[in-house]
Amino acid sequence: MSQLPEYLRYATSAAPRQESIVTCGSVRITVITDRLIRLEQGVFADDATLAVIRRDFGECVPQIRQEGAVTVIDTGMLEIRCDGTLENLTIRRDATPGFLWHFGQKP
Repeated sequence: MSQLPEYLRYATSAAPRQESIVTCGSVRITVITDRLIRLEQGVFADDATLAVIRRDFGECVPQIRQEGAVTVIDTGMLEIRCDGTLENLTIRRDATPGFLWHFGQKP
């Protein structure tokens, strides 16, 4: 099988910005934009996928605080709460239309 010609290759940049990564127990939360979040548990990978070939969409530095055992990440649009496991992770949006999503919840 021949290789793809150089002019058809697209440079990937799958590694996220380090200031956008929050590790909470066994969960890694990457804030890609103020509305786009990547959740991983266990082994973390920064490889490009067919769906996402770039994870650096520009500056988006979340505000991070601790409330007891819960890490709270505020992106300006979303509030993510994590106690170190995906099972108790929630994402909330107050702007219209607002929502409160629990990990595993079907749309």
